[in-house]
Amino acid sequence: PAWKVLEAECFASPLNCWFPNYCSAFPDCDGCFGSLGNFFTFQPRSGSFEVNPPFAPKMIAQTREHLHRLLESSSEPLRFVLAVAHWNHPEVEALKSSPFLKGSLLVDKEQQVWMDGPEKRRAPVELLLLVLQNDAAEPVSPEQLERLRQSCSGEAKPLGPRKRPLQPETKMEVAATSREDLGSEPGTKRPRPGGVLWRKPHWKRVKLKRLTCWRRLHDAAKSFAWTTHVTDGWHARNMRFWAKEAATLDGMTG
Repeated sequence: PAWKVLEAECFASPLNCWFPNYCSAFPDCDGCFGSLGNFFTFQPRSGSFEVNPPFAPKMIAQTREHLHRLLESSSEPLRFVLAVAHWNHPEVEALKSSPFLKGSLLVDKEQQVWMDGPEKRRAPVELLLLVLQNDAAEPVSPEQLERLRQSCSGEAKPLGPRKRPLQPETKMEVAATSREDLGSEPGTKRPRPGGVLWRKPHWKRVKLKRLTCWRRLHDAAKSFAWTTHVTDGWHARNMRFWAKEAATLDGMTG
């Protein structure tokens, strides 16, 4: 490892944790399995921690703000090794311009190794590794960054093919594709608009299913409705009952 001591993982669960101590989303259930609680309520003062948040912009922003608060408030050596997808996004750029950034590197998607249960697999995007630490922590050396790269690289199973082909991103590309199809030779079979896995829209079938469900609900509610037929029948039975009882009980009137 790049650093001899890593205290805990900041985003994990009992099913995918690598270290015995970790933060998880459900500390009430995971506490007996070693969870330290929710990361956003975690308040370490010193140590080195691995941070691999979900690759969602809001989650990355919340993680960055919490890391900055921890590094600003601690006077003891504190370090976080952050792993995020290398996206062209403002939140990723904000991490790269962090005042606590002391080292960074990129790992190509064809070199990464991710543990998927017992199997090792590649990743669909480049991995950005950032070392955020305060001034009290030991400076980051090039040798440590290289060991960090080696720790997440190696032989792994390549990703399988996409389930669906990529669609044209712009209307101009769609128009160009249509023009190419129109210019094809007679007798040649034109490709389907969305590739080999394209199928007709099924909105009519969805609408029919919704209508059927609504009719079933309507019929069920109608069977329990307080209709005129029901009220008249109830009133007639009630009057017959009281007429019978009034003949046998003193002071009982219909």
